[in-house]
Amino acid sequence: TPKGNERVGHPTKWTYNSTKGKCVKLYTNAIATKDSNVFDKEADCLDICRDPDFGPCAQLPTDTQCKGNGTLYYRYNQTSQTCYLDNKYLCQEGDNAFPTLNACYARCGRFVKNKCKLPAQDLGMCSQYGKRFIFDRNDKTCKEYTGCDHHGIGFYEESECTNACKKDIDRRCLMEPDKGKLGKWIGKTRWYYDISKNQCEKTRQNIRSGKATGQKRT
Repeated sequence: TPKGNERVGHPTKWTYNSTKGKCVKLYTNAIATKDSNVFDKEADCLDICRDPDFGPCAQLPTDTQCKGNGTLYYRYNQTSQTCYLDNKYLCQEGDNAFPTLNACYARCGRFVKNKCKLPAQDLGMCSQYGKRFIFDRNDKTCKEYTGCDHHGIGFYEESECTNACKKDIDRRCLMEPDKGKLGKWIGKTRWYYDISKNQCEKTRQNIRSGKATGQKRT
């Protein structure tokens, strides 16, 4: 994102964020020039930067274009922001035709605004980029993987993933632990999920104080 000399309270310019795949407001006093990523109007930013960047991800075949070859392809739908197996157009017309679901999301996944909706998948080995976290919609948990970032598909921190996808996580994991009443639970160890630490922890009630003490899972 370009920087100006001073930050302004009300944005008057636009710039294209290639990681997010969208035009965003600019809160600096940068000057719009012919060769800069600074625009006076959002429409200019969309026309010059976003639409070309979407490339094949914004194109779907039509009845007149498609000459079927009997092969199924995955395509990206810009409206639903998902990759899907196209059972209607059995052709490779245009570049929005991918052999696998992974290949489709590798090219177009950065245009999905809600990264919590991206499928957990093998994004390719690029260990030099370090750990990444992605939300597994089946298990409703954030999982670690080492792979290519593919323009910001994954989260850099587990806490970032958890916070972004809270509404999709099993609600019982977001609740304060029910530590039970004094009685049969005294001295017994149980487990609860601490969302602030992104880990399961032990809890055991103290017979004298009636309070539970926590212990990190080992």
